Amino acid sequence: MNKKHKEFHYDTVLDPTNLCGRKAELKGLQVLIERKQRVVLYAPRRYGKSSLVHYAATKYLAEHKRSLVINADFMDVSSLASLADRLRLATARAISERMAVRGFLESVMGYLKNLSLVVDVDPISGTPSVSLKGTSGDFGRSIAPVQLVQECLDAIKRMHKDRPVLLIMDEFQDIHFVKEAEAILRAALQKMPGLPMLMLGSKRALLTEMFARSGSPFFGFGDEMTLGPIPVDTWLPYFNERLSPYGRRIHKQALAALCELVCEVPNSVCEFGFALCHDLQVPAEIDETAMKSCLQRLIQSKEQSLRYQMVHFSLTERSVIAEIARRRYVQQLGAKDFLTAVKPVLSAVQKIVARLVKSGFLEWEAGKGYRLSDPLVGVFLSAYPL
Repeated sequence: MNKKHKEFHYDTVLDPTNLCGRKAELKGLQVLIERKQRVVLYAPRRYGKSSLVHYAATKYLAEHKRSLVINADFMDVSSLASLADRLRLATARAISERMAVRGFLESVMGYLKNLSLVVDVDPISGTPSVSLKGTSGDFGRSIAPVQLVQECLDAIKRMHKDRPVLLIMDEFQDIHFVKEAEAILRAALQKMPGLPMLMLGSKRALLTEMFARSGSPFFGFGDEMTLGPIPVDTWLPYFNERLSPYGRRIHKQALAALCELVCEVPNSVCEFGFALCHDLQVPAEIDETAMKSCLQRLIQSKEQSLRYQMVHFSLTERSVIAEIARRRYVQQLGAKDFLTAVKPVLSAVQKIVARLVKSGFLEWEAGKGYRLSDPLVGVFLSAYPL
């Protein structure tokens, strides 16, 4: 077996050679970054946003001398203090990644002002790590979260005046739940002209509320970019290139059926592709029957972990989850047949669904409805009712 042949990868950041399609999106994102635009990038979870942005960030660092990429993750941020910590961590990580540049530490100290830099070196590997600590005045007292957020943003602004900076803010919509966060960030970010920004999000309704509603602090703040499903005709050569070293080939009809079963989520499609390569019972010619048999074996191999996920939900929550799984998509929560199947009244169902969406267990797709974020959980629940 040629060790250099291409494989399926999932649950990880992919390099461009392992992305299926997305060439137009990659090029478009690079163009917007080079134009120093502010971009709002939307896609459901497991659609490849992180891989796309990782590639763009790597290219940016390679093509711009002395550049800096600050990548802050705002998932489940719950307070200004938490937001400040995320910004501090992202800034510290960006600095540590450029520590090899001669004289970088000396120059960067001028940007940080009230953010003191703490450098530790691993005694075994010699690898440096950096953390930032917020202080106030000469006595080292901790400063208020709102001031620390502002200090971090001011530091980014000062860095940008001296060197190319790309600012990435993942799960950006989650700041919507933090009082004052939107206003504070908008006031600071709009004072950074020429600094390219990527604001990533997986919750479309919240992003729309933040960027499309007049009166919202971020109304009209960035150019929208969306990652949609990957067509079956694009998946087919990608699959067969990776299946070929194993002496297998999948039929287009089987692949189309798979994409429908897993709601076209790229990560789930690739997880199944990996199973196709390593399942010894898969025949050389993979038709729809062989595909479904392999999918069933994959689900059986994950049964314990999938059942464990459901332990944390109440009986009424499980009822709602199981019915959405059975239908794959539910657009109208108030539909009579849906409410009859799940038992709770509409108000209770709406509260349950809202909690599941906020936690990331459910996704809302425009034009389709609510679905499970991990479609393989949905396939499991459809086959093995709780």
